[in-house]
Amino acid sequence: MPLVGGGGAGNVAGGTNPAGTGTSLNYVGNLCYAYSGPFADSQTPQTVLNFTTGSELIKGIMQFNAFVDEADPSAGSRGTCTIEMDGQVIAILKADGLEDDTPNTCSQELVVPPFTHLTAKIDSSGTTATHKATVLFTGEIY
Repeated sequence: MPLVGGGGAGNVAGGTNPAGTGTSLNYVGNLCYAYSGPFADSQTPQTVLNFTTGSELIKGIMQFNAFVDEADPSAGSRGTCTIEMDGQVIAILKADGLEDDTPNTCSQELVVPPFTHLTAKIDSSGTTATHKATVLFTGEIY
């Protein structure tokens, strides 16, 4: 079981909302996850995940789901998700909610070292508030 912050008892479920969405990392046994929840289309970058890991090494996957309209699946926007570790860009994912023949979900495998500050920021080509995107991180602790 992971030790958050490098000491103390194992963290069974961390963060402020262990069963739902938010910007923080949550722990359950030897697994961890962060679910951004939906963010509206905006041409200004938005931080959707923002957390610092503890003393554990995490092998995981970051997934970016394109800006789409729940009420009208044919409507959407192009977008990017920039992943940073300790202020350095390590990956930029692009997903397209406009075209049916292009990826509308992108994922990137990650190895997250101990005590790493990780952020995921999304940006899009549109400004339609009904177009929403999500970012998910799931991982296993080693």
